[in-house]
Amino acid sequence: MKAQIRKILNAYDNLNSREKPFVLITGIVLLALCVYYPISWSRDFVKNTRNSKNYKLSQLDEAAVLSQRYDLLNTKLTAAQNSFDKAQMTYEQVTAEIDKIIKETVGQEVKYDLKNQNPSNLGLEFEKQEFSLSLKANLDQLVKLLFQFEKGETPLFLGKVNIRKVGKKDQFNTVLEVFSVRKKKA
Repeated sequence: MKAQIRKILNAYDNLNSREKPFVLITGIVLLALCVYYPISWSRDFVKNTRNSKNYKLSQLDEAAVLSQRYDLLNTKLTAAQNSFDKAQMTYEQVTAEIDKIIKETVGQEVKYDLKNQNPSNLGLEFEKQEFSLSLKANLDQLVKLLFQFEKGETPLFLGKVNIRKVGKKDQFNTVLEVFSVRKKKA
């Protein structure tokens, strides 16, 4: 190695005064490039690695959010399937359930009129059993009744609600459209 360095120094000494600055500047530039490019490459590599890490972390966060959404939707699907299984009620079961809800919320002595309408198609596989329920009740009873239909455990749904005040202070004539959905018989 010492011999090679000595050869380079002898060759440099043999150059004339015009060639020496040019070779010196060229050597300094080459040395600077030999130092700059590896450092620049290392910086780019670190920057790209950080960007890749940040991208992967954002993908991981997105996957966690999607996983939570999947779990939520899966829970909702299970609840909907359970509700659908409960909703497989016959005409007699629906009328018995409506009667039970009315007696629990409005009272035993209330008179009501329940009219059945012809089932209508709801898509290709389902049919909608519709009922029109007419009754007279006070505001508190109506609130309980509407809450039970809307939020109760029974798979009954409210359609239109028509409430009219009667001459008495706290009495209302009410017409509710109630329906249930069931799978068509094959």
